[in-house]
Amino acid sequence: MVTRRWITLALVAGLLGYPRWQRWRRQRLQQQPFPPHWRKVLRRRVPLVARLPVDLQLQLKKHMQVFVAEKTFIGCAGLQVTEDMRVVVAAQACLLLLNRPHAASYFPQVRQILMYP
Repeated sequence: MVTRRWITLALVAGLLGYPRWQRWRRQRLQQQPFPPHWRKVLRRRVPLVARLPVDLQLQLKKHMQVFVAEKTFIGCAGLQVTEDMRVVVAAQACLLLLNRPHAASYFPQVRQILMYP
């Protein structure tokens, strides 16, 4: 009986603590420096980013770091997914999150990104 209570307590604590842990993890990801290689990819493949105001560019980059870390990118039909592909897809997806009040959800129903040639 005591073991069942501890298991229930641990489960409840885990469920209640998960959002807090997720926020902490995302903040840590956003505090990391934006990879220089990603900047080059954005300039070359997503020129719209350069036309955004600086504050939106920073917001986009932070969202991208979380998006790439949390989503699994899967190449289908023999496609080898490269880092450049991940960056471009993340940029396009995260453009939709700019200045949104609930942007921190990062497409919760999307677990994987399937990419085809």
